[in-house]
Amino acid sequence: ELAKQGYTKQEFLSVIPGTIGGAIYMNAGAYNSSMEDIVYDVTYLTEKGKLITLSKKELDFEYRSSIFKKLKGIIVSVTIELDKALVKNAPLEKIATYKRNKKETQPINVLSAGSTFKNINDLKAWQIVDKLGYRGYIYNGVMVSTNHSNYIINNGNATYNDMITLLNIIKKEAKEKLNIELECEWEIIN
Repeated sequence: ELAKQGYTKQEFLSVIPGTIGGAIYMNAGAYNSSMEDIVYDVTYLTEKGKLITLSKKELDFEYRSSIFKKLKGIIVSVTIELDKALVKNAPLEKIATYKRNKKETQPINVLSAGSTFKNINDLKAWQIVDKLGYRGYIYNGVMVSTNHSNYIINNGNATYNDMITLLNIIKKEAKEKLNIELECEWEIIN
């Protein structure tokens, strides 16, 4: 709706599944943009029932992280800052390009928990997984996507343990063979 009105800077959100609270929590991003680029402030409800508003500077945004990974509470609102596009249709065209690119390069029509590992500086996680030879690798009902190797997909009968086992196999081998500490992008709740 914002893009239809000619607003820009939020287009990257069109290809990220989830909620706005979750996007803030993990500083979600795509196509060289992330929540920290558009957030002005966030209001959250503390576990004691107090509403607190934090400015962008107080949110401690980092790659796939924010202060909310340390705080207990519920994000209830966000103020975002957008720009008016110079060409009114440009934001819609950008969204169409992002969606087309995602459809062509990522396994969006299969069961997965999304992007598996965080990128490390300029090194893309999928490049590490590829270097280890895991593209297309199958473990029980779980497979490293042949379309984008930073996705572990469920072929329909995999369990949580299957997903975690394959994830840990890749992490271990990255450490042993490449001395790279892969960090999971998923929020795993035990």
